[in-house]
Amino acid sequence: TKPKKDCERAVVFSVFLLVVLEGGGWVMSSNPDLVKARARASFDVEPMTHWLDGGVERTLARRKLLALLESDPLFDTKDDIHHDRLKKYTKALARARRLKEIEASLKLSPEDFAVLKECASFDDPTTLHELMFSPNIEALCSPEQKREWLPKCRDWRVIGCYAQTEVGHGSNVRGIETVARYLPDSFEFELDSPTLTS
Repeated sequence: TKPKKDCERAVVFSVFLLVVLEGGGWVMSSNPDLVKARARASFDVEPMTHWLDGGVERTLARRKLLALLESDPLFDTKDDIHHDRLKKYTKALARARRLKEIEASLKLSPEDFAVLKECASFDDPTTLHELMFSPNIEALCSPEQKREWLPKCRDWRVIGCYAQTEVGHGSNVRGIETVARYLPDSFEFELDSPTLTS
């Protein structure tokens, strides 16, 4: 089954990374000891790379995307360690926007966009939008709401996040006690947290 295959690939990939880093990795420089260890691999790296990527075509596609990012100064990471939090955040937002521009210009599939993000390898502050916000619009909204909001989510006219927590319940959604009531006259929400655990 596919989940089992993915799990097997993840385990093998983890072991593989300990032995050798495939040539297209997002590494600005390598430790000399690691270079020596990789050179002593007892197997041909290329077939393993193709297997991990899901085939020769997927490896070629990933390498093209990686080369595109490596040629873009915005994705140069050599000075990132010296930036303060605000500069890192601002640069991460710019990188996320650039990825969306690349996605649109190349008409990438969702799968190829995921590969592009993996190649970029940075802390993307928009990840919650893709992993939690948009999927919840998809799962919880009416067909009319989906038609209105999903296109806006996909092209970033709306960027959302997702949060759920209470002191006594963490992310246990069924245990949440707080109630939000919409007040149409004032266009506001009234929050009621009835207990200390809420």
